Amino acid sequence: MKLFKMLILVLMAGVFFSSCATHEKSQSSHVPPEKKPSVAISKERSRPEGELPQIGARQASLPREKFQPEILHTLKKRAAQQIQAHKLDAAVVTLEQALGIDAQDPLLWHLMARVKLAQKNLQQAEHLAKKSNIFAANDPALQKKNWDIIAESLDLQGRSQEAETARQKRHE
Repeated sequence: MKLFKMLILVLMAGVFFSSCATHEKSQSSHVPPEKKPSVAISKERSRPEGELPQIGARQASLPREKFQPEILHTLKKRAAQQIQAHKLDAAVVTLEQALGIDAQDPLLWHLMARVKLAQKNLQQAEHLAKKSNIFAANDPALQKKNWDIIAESLDLQGRSQEAETARQKRHE
């Protein structure tokens, strides 16, 4: 009986220690390709290999030659129609959906600024138009429209001098 208990104890110790042991990984028969195929959906600014983007640093905006899903075009069109029909709350919901798809689209931020201006949410309209201008660095026509929103928002807030400065920036 004592021998049986000892045998069980040795077997349990063997199972325990074998589960702690490391095993060498066998070499896989799969050989990774030397070079992955590249599928360019968007044209982005290239940086030297190994260089990381600076956190918080603003980068110059390049023209948006980026793939955009069809749903994004549909949402933009729907939002513009809702704004025109003065369905502003519905337009906000539509624009938020679109921004969830592409938060760097300057037209989406511009449309949201127009909605906020129409809702008399003046500070937010000003802020969103400025954000649109950041992303629209290479779209002077959209920038001018944004400066109009900023100027109107500032006027309505009673900040006439700042509004005049915004109008001057529109013509730069």
